[in-house]
Amino acid sequence: MKHMSESPIKIEKQLAKHLKSLLQLAGVTEETVHEFLRGSRFVRVPFYTIGNREGLMSEFESMVGPDNYFPKQLSASIDTLFSGILEKNGVELTLNQENLENWYQGIYNMLREQFRFGSRKYSELQPTRKSTGSDDSSEEYQDRVDSMYSSLKIKKRSRGRFWDMDSDSNKEIQPFGMFTFRFADVDYMILPVEEEILPEFIKEYIVSGKKPTIREIEDIVKLFQGKHFRMQAAFNLLDHSVKVPTSMGLPIRMLHVLPILGSIDGTIKAKFNSGNVVVESQIHTLLTATHLKRVEIWCPIVMTGAETSQTIELNLPLNTEWKLETSGKKSFVMLVKIPEHKTQIFGLHTLPLTYIADIEKTTQLPRMPSVKTIENNRLQQQQRSVDTVYGEMIFGVPVKVYGDIYMPHDVTSYKKIINTLLTSENHIHVELHPTKESPREFKLVIDGEAFTKHTDMSTHRQLKGFYSKAKFDDEYERHYQPETEDEDDNERFDSFLNEYEPSKMYKHQARIQLLTVGGRTEKYAKLEAEAVCDERVKFCQSKIRVSSSPINKENHEWSMKIDAESFYPEYVSRIEDLEKSSKKNRKFVAKVDMEWGSDRKQEINFRINGEQFKPKQWIQKISRVEHQDYTYSSLAEKMKLKIAFLNKFDISVDYKLQPHGKGLFNRYLAGLKVVELLSTRVMPINGRDGSFFATVVIDPITHKHLNVTVKTPTEKVLIDSIRLPYKVKPFELVRDSWTRSNSVMDIVQSYGSKSRPECKVDARKVQTFDEVTFKAPLTKCYSVLAKDCSSSTPKFAVLMKKLKGDDMKLKMITGRQIIEVYPDSDGKLVVKINGDRVESEQALLDYGIDYSKDEVNINTNDVMVRFNGQKANIKLARSYKNSQCGICGHYNDDTEDEFRMANNENTYDLMGFHKSYTLEDKDCKSDLEETYRSEKYRHMDSDEYNSSEEKEQKTTKKPIEKTQVTEYMNTVCFSQKPVKECPRRTEPTETEEKKITFQCFERDSWEAREYLREIRHNPKGKLEMPKDAPNKSKHTYTETIQVPVLCKAY
Repeated sequence: MKHMSESPIKIEKQLAKHLKSLLQLAGVTEETVHEFLRGSRFVRVPFYTIGNREGLMSEFESMVGPDNYFPKQLSASIDTLFSGILEKNGVELTLNQENLENWYQGIYNMLREQFRFGSRKYSELQPTRKSTGSDDSSEEYQDRVDSMYSSLKIKKRSRGRFWDMDSDSNKEIQPFGMFTFRFADVDYMILPVEEEILPEFIKEYIVSGKKPTIREIEDIVKLFQGKHFRMQAAFNLLDHSVKVPTSMGLPIRMLHVLPILGSIDGTIKAKFNSGNVVVESQIHTLLTATHLKRVEIWCPIVMTGAETSQTIELNLPLNTEWKLETSGKKSFVMLVKIPEHKTQIFGLHTLPLTYIADIEKTTQLPRMPSVKTIENNRLQQQQRSVDTVYGEMIFGVPVKVYGDIYMPHDVTSYKKIINTLLTSENHIHVELHPTKESPREFKLVIDGEAFTKHTDMSTHRQLKGFYSKAKFDDEYERHYQPETEDEDDNERFDSFLNEYEPSKMYKHQARIQLLTVGGRTEKYAKLEAEAVCDERVKFCQSKIRVSSSPINKENHEWSMKIDAESFYPEYVSRIEDLEKSSKKNRKFVAKVDMEWGSDRKQEINFRINGEQFKPKQWIQKISRVEHQDYTYSSLAEKMKLKIAFLNKFDISVDYKLQPHGKGLFNRYLAGLKVVELLSTRVMPINGRDGSFFATVVIDPITHKHLNVTVKTPTEKVLIDSIRLPYKVKPFELVRDSWTRSNSVMDIVQSYGSKSRPECKVDARKVQTFDEVTFKAPLTKCYSVLAKDCSSSTPKFAVLMKKLKGDDMKLKMITGRQIIEVYPDSDGKLVVKINGDRVESEQALLDYGIDYSKDEVNINTNDVMVRFNGQKANIKLARSYKNSQCGICGHYNDDTEDEFRMANNENTYDLMGFHKSYTLEDKDCKSDLEETYRSEKYRHMDSDEYNSSEEKEQKTTKKPIEKTQVTEYMNTVCFSQKPVKECPRRTEPTETEEKKITFQCFERDSWEAREYLREIRHNPKGKLEMPKDAPNKSKHTYTETIQVPVLCKAY
């Protein structure tokens, strides 16, 4: 709807207005629309001119259903717009699928198992460990797990159609997909993808997840034996023609076409030898495209008009050889052979003209027209003749660029460049001119290693003394409050480096070489990069070496050397933890030394210090908010989160540059002063030659403005409020805990986990995977938070129970072990695996457990759990959509059927929902019954959930008025008038009796659902019932209740 409202097409704008009105009537707003989309998206990227009312529109669409975590439909299309008329589906590529994620999951598991570069296989990271303190075997542990599952009577769930989820006969739908290609509203290709039509050797790998053997790979490679192929295509990407009648009787015809002609001719030959794959290809690609616009007057005698045409020619004869070495040292080699004769590889032609053509009397067709080029006298001075040769001195291959072209004086404006090219005659040719001295081929070699263990654990201490050697400016100190008041930064940072002990260090290396083979002189360019980082990537030491053969008239090899060391700030998962633990590093520190050149070397040394600077006025506002009513504490937290990032960067630079290098810096600085002329102040100073200082401060409130101070040897430049094109918030200090990266697959998984659904559970409340929040007090009996319910042998289950106060005990069951985590009497987290306490950090890492002082992270392929002793955060793989169960809700991106009990039946009874996932035993039965008697289960909105995590203030509060809701099994009752009640986390100190009248509706009635939805979206609001509501209600009753007069936080 948003894209339609911005469309240049009138009918779409009108449709957008009607849709907006309908959505408002249905109670759908921009804030709640995500509940209905379920991850579906529509993106339109327009390329059109409003004045000419023509152009292209690229559209990308995904439709996600509740029974799949991959989109059911993916489509990409291009629509054309000509003279305000839209033609849909000019070109469209669509994929419709059902359960193809099953194949993806099998392939992913195989890759994760076999390609954990630099680390052991995933199966080795979770060994079966027999308890030394118990005689239970692994089989006995599995029996205990099966007994626990059977006692819950959990019904199996599968990713069938969501409307058949309650059916006992529901079967898994076989994976199926279909590709379609549609052009000019006609289907040109329909390609089904299903298990029955897959070749047997592919079916074993994709469907069964089997790892291919070397012999099987050789059989696949034999399919490519150098067979010759040729493909040609000719079509009109645009084809519009409009004829407009005139009062003169001579119609005007407008034509807009884009014909494309292309061909691919060649051979591909593959070889497999000792684990190495070699692919030889000879491919000749030709492409010609002409964009033509024509306006003409038609009559039976003569035709006359004007047209503009733009033509692109592409000729790429590619003779290449690819070699991938997988045995031993992994590397990639590519050879590209250079044509032996002169070859034109690119051409651009534009021509505006007028024409006159006589009409043949017999055939009524136009004869060969007489044309005349349209010349713009105002552009004559902008014409340039180009005849230049590039690349001869660098790689020995002359590339000649010649022709005539019109270029505007202002080459920084792409619009002026395009307008000039379209309204003038231009011809540009690009040709290869190989000579006898030119090389025969280019050779590209890429190799490297990742996650090689590094034995030196003290590399980070090379940063000691950083602040004593680098002096930074404090220009903005009077406006901001620094992150720490410690004046001796050097002593504090050196102390931190001495105490910091990384558990593992890894070395990563990459080498890239581009060489010429043959020719009079061999040219080369080499890049070698090496990085040593700890497993959390908090500290990194990098070395980059670049070298090349002499460039232009230089006599020696050109080289560049870069040495860098950087330390990143430590992050916290909660805003309240940010003000604790002053020993943690909250700064970004970097040291970069660069040297480059050939005959004359140049040097530049950077020292960068990044820290959090808080506006003093903003801190004062936060302080005032915190001292107000505690209901404002959520606002105070948001204000703190807004500025919780590194926004001040001090840069100290020492340099030894040649005159042209100094001149380049001065030109950039002068250009910046001109662009920001009104906000720039310049003051002359006498500084030290060979150094300058800069301070960059990002506005912590808007995130879109910069204040910059630059001190050169001759002047001090202050520029205020430089506007950025988008918001910038580097090094956010509050985020999810970093996971350790021990392999490439760990990095892939960590990026994928950011988009996983998350469930949050503490002692009193739950926020489900579908972001539904409700009050559910945990007891001393285990409650199932999340569990794999897709099979009788589940892969995981996460349980939690109450200990004392808000302290909780977490239990995670996998197919191979039982992990228990709980705080001891001193608040320290204890980790047990199969009954044994494990304290060794390395032993815990072997089980995928990352242990820190404040929290424990358990990471498997399916689920990630973060637990701090009081609260559990669970991230679930999207492959468990519709097949997960527990008090974290029925995950399917749909909030309407969130509360599915263990028997797979939907319910509105929150207590019954929670009870179905509670493991009751004799030790916890009394606490369970007492909780059910004294506690109330109810829905909560997200603001109420977030505010409940904040600190409570023990002050007197006034009651708030809200519509009271009382839910029964078959009915829902609403108070006719708002009822006073105490805010959350407060208790009444004075009460009075009042008679309240309630109106009740059938739970499945439209009125009940509408009123409940309105209350959930606006819990603090007052429900206004229509006058005829009593006539629609099932019954009414009046009840005398105690309402608070005064409340006090407890």
